[in-house]
Amino acid sequence: MISNRKFLISVTSLAGAFFYIILITLFYYVFPGCRLIPQSTYIVMSIFTFISGKIAVSLFIRFSQTEKRDRSIQLKSAVAAAFSLGSRNLRRRRMRTLINLASIMILVFGFITLTSVSPGYGLSKRGLRPVLPVDAILIRDQPLGGAPESFVSLPESFIEWLESYPNVTLISPKAENSPLSAFGEPLGILYSEDGKAMGVYGIIGIVPSKEAKITGINRIVDEGNYLEDDDLKGILISSSLRERLKVDVGDKLYGFGQEFIIRGFFNNEALRRLIDIHGLAFLPYVIYPGVGLVQCPESDVIIVIYEKALTLPKVSTSRVVVQLNNFESYKSLSKIIALTYEYKVYESHPGSLTLYYLKKYVEVQGVELIFPLMVLVMLNIGLSMFATVNERRNEIASLSSLGLNPTHIAILFVTEALIIGFVGGGFGYLLGITGYRVASLLGGLQVREKVSVEWGIASIFLSGFTAIIASFIPALRSSTLVTPSLIRRWKMEESENLIETDSGRAYILDLPIKLMAKELESFTTFVNRRLREDGTTRVIKLEEETSEKGIVKKISFMHYLPEMGRTENEIVIQPEEKGYGLKLICNPHSSSKVEAIRITTTYVRKIILEWSASTCEVLTSFDPYLSRLYNLVNVYSPTTLYLISTYPNTHDKIEKFKDALISRGIRPPKFTISYVDSLDLEQIMKIVKDLVSRVDIVCVSGENVLLCTVLTMEAAKQNKTICYVIDDRSVEERMNNPFQDLKIISVS
Repeated sequence: MISNRKFLISVTSLAGAFFYIILITLFYYVFPGCRLIPQSTYIVMSIFTFISGKIAVSLFIRFSQTEKRDRSIQLKSAVAAAFSLGSRNLRRRRMRTLINLASIMILVFGFITLTSVSPGYGLSKRGLRPVLPVDAILIRDQPLGGAPESFVSLPESFIEWLESYPNVTLISPKAENSPLSAFGEPLGILYSEDGKAMGVYGIIGIVPSKEAKITGINRIVDEGNYLEDDDLKGILISSSLRERLKVDVGDKLYGFGQEFIIRGFFNNEALRRLIDIHGLAFLPYVIYPGVGLVQCPESDVIIVIYEKALTLPKVSTSRVVVQLNNFESYKSLSKIIALTYEYKVYESHPGSLTLYYLKKYVEVQGVELIFPLMVLVMLNIGLSMFATVNERRNEIASLSSLGLNPTHIAILFVTEALIIGFVGGGFGYLLGITGYRVASLLGGLQVREKVSVEWGIASIFLSGFTAIIASFIPALRSSTLVTPSLIRRWKMEESENLIETDSGRAYILDLPIKLMAKELESFTTFVNRRLREDGTTRVIKLEEETSEKGIVKKISFMHYLPEMGRTENEIVIQPEEKGYGLKLICNPHSSSKVEAIRITTTYVRKIILEWSASTCEVLTSFDPYLSRLYNLVNVYSPTTLYLISTYPNTHDKIEKFKDALISRGIRPPKFTISYVDSLDLEQIMKIVKDLVSRVDIVCVSGENVLLCTVLTMEAAKQNKTICYVIDDRSVEERMNNPFQDLKIISVS
């Protein structure tokens, strides 16, 4: 049998490796990126991935097993168990699983072959609210991610290119300084002939005659004259400086190493309200810490002609306005500038303003087909899950009786959906990229191929998300099929849950587990030992009573809660219609009774769940009559039964014993036989010490007095549960009836 088992494992591994080779080979020929690397590198990476996957699975299985001495259920063990149960259930319902996998594969295939979501970078336009009734184009460059008020200097070569463009009738550049800190040093200082000074934080340079036609800036001058195009010394300053500097029209100002002549004074309010074609203020900006860009105060601004402004510090061309003699040329020139120079171009006409610029965008094709397909797949998987839930009502009831709460049961169904989604998504992606090769043979593609790793991840995510959403409602239904709700289970306000005891009012709570008669001994032994091992419990007593329905067992203990007091508790195991039911009688001695009961009940339920998920291993000496072995298997249902034998033919008898157990509907445990010499005390003590350290229960019954004595001493030394099988029958009766139920006494 062992050899057969090894052969089966070998065939399974070979089949898996062969299937992996087929998939890897197919992927190499259908995925374009594979041919960018040498074939030898691809083969090495494929082998490395296969071996790494095998090692990862083996390590996960190994480390997910809970330590023998630690009965708590670890998260990694719960995850491994959930996926193990999920894959097993899917294999049992092969046809339904294949249909669900096919649905997911079709969804991912459609997602890969029929859709295209790709980033792009191209021309975009946006309508804005017009502010000036003028036919013109405003061109400016803005730093990436910068504020709308900021700018990047336009080069002189660009203005020369505009001058050479046909149909251009007017070019009006504007020069201004880069924004300064409002509390920093000014660009410069202007002095009057009397020595009075003003700090300059804003400089505007214009071509006066051309700018007047575009923005009407000439209307802001309320005293003196407007500038002339060739007036290199002319300057306009704020009218608020007239009294402060004691200057008038025609007076001179000195600064920046140059001489200026005041041609006029502009109105502060008029300049503040002056708007450029693109809707922003005509004024320069200053930087206020913590605020950002703010319009420069009018009294700190000077206006000179464009050529003069370019000679001043930190001044450059901020924008250019162009007018054409052909209305149809505005749109074409705007697109050319936006595409060629990647500037922002504002096309203005009376009643309209359009912004042309380059930006990143997402090209989407075929996505509208995916959502109906997702709905169909969700309905298909959901209906399949509903059918599975109804078919597995008994299984769900069994899991609930073993201590699994509704969340655990729901996770089992969600895990099955995850497996379907992951496997179906992988095969669907492979089928999708294979479809490109077929589509190219049938007449070309209308969408872009998905060659990036992001699309593979997106496919898995889409399939997993679809499967989980489809299983959500069925999983919720499965979770409440046996236990309607967690709130009802923990509700303690109802009068029928209250009883009066000698120590006060106690609460009765049902525990979600059913025991069979043969499980009573192993269950009480396990709970008794766990309570004794825990430092928060005291005064543990095990009582047994006889009622009209049968034997009633009671486990009494006190549970101490840090900073909350204690609870007096009694686990009552009493016969019911089918098997034995459990109740917890909890008497809280705490200021927060509800919380104390909740903590204690959770603690007891955790122990019950540990027993349900635990493995029990028993050690005993070999019984040639098999009676003791039968009762140990029948009562404790061990996963492993360790035998110490002095009989040479023990193995043959055990094989026959296994067949007898199977014929009686009892699952035989794993038998491990250790042979000893009955006269070699040193050998017996060494083997017994090793085996006792591995097991949970040690049976000290047997014919060999020396062996039973050593077992008893070592079990007591290692604080193991000791049991004794009472069999007063004669040797002849034992041989004739080895499968008679006997009484077992446990001692902790």
